[in-house]
Amino acid sequence: MTLRIIQVCPRFPAHGGVERHVLELSRALRDRGVEVIVLACQSHSQDPKHEYFENMEVFRFRCWSPSDSYYFSPSIFGYLARTKSLRTIVHSHSYQALPAFEAALAKPLNDLPIVFTPHYHPLGGTKIRNVLKSFYRPFGEILFGASDLVVALSNHERSILQAKFGLKSSKIHIIPSGISRGKSIARTPSANIVYAGRLEKYKGVGFLIESMPIVLEHIPTATLSIVGTGSDQTRLRQIAERKGVSAAVMFLGTVSQKRLEELLAGAGVVAVVSEYEAYSLIIGEALQMGVPVLASRVGAIPEIHGDDPNCVLIDYPPPVEELAQKIVEILLEESSRPSLAAASEVERLSWADVADIFIDAYEKLLSRPG
Repeated sequence: MTLRIIQVCPRFPAHGGVERHVLELSRALRDRGVEVIVLACQSHSQDPKHEYFENMEVFRFRCWSPSDSYYFSPSIFGYLARTKSLRTIVHSHSYQALPAFEAALAKPLNDLPIVFTPHYHPLGGTKIRNVLKSFYRPFGEILFGASDLVVALSNHERSILQAKFGLKSSKIHIIPSGISRGKSIARTPSANIVYAGRLEKYKGVGFLIESMPIVLEHIPTATLSIVGTGSDQTRLRQIAERKGVSAAVMFLGTVSQKRLEELLAGAGVVAVVSEYEAYSLIIGEALQMGVPVLASRVGAIPEIHGDDPNCVLIDYPPPVEELAQKIVEILLEESSRPSLAAASEVERLSWADVADIFIDAYEKLLSRPG
């Protein structure tokens, strides 16, 4: 009988790092003959409630998502409560959103094993969300208690989960995200600085914009391409106007994976100067393509990417002058050393590798007695 995985996530397909993880993992599982069903929230009215996306069945349910967060949808609970099937596992994602909690509440009714990838993030993104996150702790304990297997993306995340929730190490498996290779696109480095991710204040994009006047003094052709959307976008545009660098800062919004790979291929540096990162897919993909990265020394970044010679780490919060200096140094070095365009020699798992690891974990979970 075919293995069936029900992915539960806030949105689908890609929007942020969690959704991108779900999309790439689901594709790789599908390619290995696994039946993939995705349950997500209908965050926009134009999103179809039901569709087959790349041969994966997707259900989207109406939800309450103030400021594009939380994603409370009782209909996800209702769907899972009615689902009873052999060789089926519920794989829920994101501690920060409520669909995973709804999957946990449905478990006594469907008796399906739950794999939970929390993508745990200690920050709420805003002061209000940080306060609300402290009240969410009891719900989180229910969620972890209902999970048969918890997947951490790094040793760093596993340590946090053990410290905050008292999880036993035997319940946590470390399975990192995979890498979308993007090797088919030739590198054409320029003086373009690329950021790709959510536009939230803790992501530190404001520091990049504030550094641009100094960068432009040294490299007048430098530009900053900002990929993504979020609640901080208005403030970031205001910073660019106040600093007089609007002409050099491009807000690109959401782009396709192909367009993102093209931007990476032409980037002089990818900059991720967040206050916290649980993993950061964009860093791994950039390094895999041979693109230098400037990143904060926070979260799991040092553990996962610190050994790569093309990854330069900086403390958070970064002094603007130091940040600008490092950007200039990397751009100048990149322009004079085409050898940096070679793909990283640090071994990283592909999404196919990650899917194989998950399938093995799924099968072991289904073979457990009782």
